[in-house]
Amino acid sequence: MRVTFGPSKADQVVYIDARFLEAFSVEGVPRSRRFPAHPTAQAKIVFGLQTQRPGLRSYLARIGDDVAEHSTFIFP
Repeated sequence: MRVTFGPSKADQVVYIDARFLEAFSVEGVPRSRRFPAHPTAQAKIVFGLQTQRPGLRSYLARIGDDVAEHSTFIFP
């Protein structure tokens, strides 16, 4: 999973609800769960994931004040 943060003066935090862990296990996570801000450049974070079960999975993700429902179809 790739997360891209826009330029920001404040550190960024990613929140994902528990339904995400019903569909994926996190195999690789950057050492910090708080990502340093850069006032003029984007930051890109890559999480390594492993799927748990096939099917349509939905979950909420929040970065700052932006909250969105995401859906992913996992093929068998």
